[in-house]
Amino acid sequence: MNSSRCARLLACLCLLALGGCGSWHYTINAQLAQHDPAHGYRFTNVDNGDNSDELFVVLTFSGGGMRASALAYAVLERFAAERIAWKGRDIRLLDEVDLIYAVSGGSMTAAYYALHGDGLFRDFDARFFGLNLQDQIQSRILSLSAIPRLLAPRYGRVDMVQEFLDETLYDKKTFADLPRRRPFVLISASDIGTGSRFEFTQGTFDLLCSDLDKFPIARAVAASSALPLVFSPVTLWNYAGSCGLPPVPYLPDAQGVLAARQAQRLRELTSYLDRTRRPYIHLLDGGLADNIGVRGLIETAALVGGLDVALKLTDVETVRKLVIVTVNAETDSDRTVDLTADVPSLSQVMRALVDVPINRYSYETEVIGRQSIEAWHRHRTQIGQPVDLYLVEVGLKDVADPTEREFLNTVPTTLQLPKETVERIRRAGSHLLDESKEFQRLLRSLRAIP
Repeated sequence: MNSSRCARLLACLCLLALGGCGSWHYTINAQLAQHDPAHGYRFTNVDNGDNSDELFVVLTFSGGGMRASALAYAVLERFAAERIAWKGRDIRLLDEVDLIYAVSGGSMTAAYYALHGDGLFRDFDARFFGLNLQDQIQSRILSLSAIPRLLAPRYGRVDMVQEFLDETLYDKKTFADLPRRRPFVLISASDIGTGSRFEFTQGTFDLLCSDLDKFPIARAVAASSALPLVFSPVTLWNYAGSCGLPPVPYLPDAQGVLAARQAQRLRELTSYLDRTRRPYIHLLDGGLADNIGVRGLIETAALVGGLDVALKLTDVETVRKLVIVTVNAETDSDRTVDLTADVPSLSQVMRALVDVPINRYSYETEVIGRQSIEAWHRHRTQIGQPVDLYLVEVGLKDVADPTEREFLNTVPTTLQLPKETVERIRRAGSHLLDESKEFQRLLRSLRAIP
């Protein structure tokens, strides 16, 4: 190519870039005309169908890229295969799942299941695990055609991820397309301004006077998976004060440690009502605020004054068995850095910046979550209203075989894994349930009921 042609090509690219700066824009969340508690995707608007409130099953899916997606898939697959006897019916354990909290990689599986139900088992393998997603996303971001978009001040890399997820998984569906049936799937991201969890429910969007029904599912998943520095944040517009939202109702006072958590969560949520100070909300990977998806349950209970109150407010007061399954795809921090006297590389430092605080925070979340649930369980027993409690943990760090555990601990947090690696993660998930005393105790109890 001669110099004049190179110059013309460069000029064309510059003009294309400059012309695109003002024309490309991320998806703007729609304004809500009028607040209506009967409108939108919220737990109280989801039909329980044949799902019994007496057996209340909660799943939490952690972050961890495709590794987390595969482990979440393994648990759903296993739940679909387990037959139980409940309320005189022979059903699948999966049919009794009520609530799924999901972040980052786990949200990709959870959102697809929320949208397609059992279709997850028919085509998610080919549409997600079978594709080189990371290569395709990187190619799209690094292509010449991406230049005008990425130079635009209101368009970022995460918007290209949203576009890609819409094409490959979510078919441009919005929250209005989610079937209003259980399980209720709660996807969360992290609010940069407060460092707190941001839930993609109409209840949260009410505070912004925004309509979640018109919000793309792919954008929520992209926000939940927006790893810092790798992807740009997702931005929401705040219309607070324009939809007739009633004042925040009186909340029962929490006691002890719960009181501090209640006050903190209330400050975080009511900050959205101040449109002057927070006209825009910026969201990143949900794993920054809660990488194992457990804090949603803890914070909701703390906010309203306890788990009993939370169950009552959601019209679930007849629980006989409470099952909480944490599906945790976290791996240990990189320790190879300790094997050399060399100065750690930039990539090792960058990984530590993400892994160290997330892993430490996740450990605290696990401890607090277990203590809170067990304290509630003891209280119910003391007041003569006992509930059978099952706390099932499915974590890759708990794989019994040392060789397999070491291999799984080296699986990177990416959106692209070899098929054999995905299969090994799925097998590990099933084996962990086989080895879980709590899960086996649950199955025995359910199969013993006529």
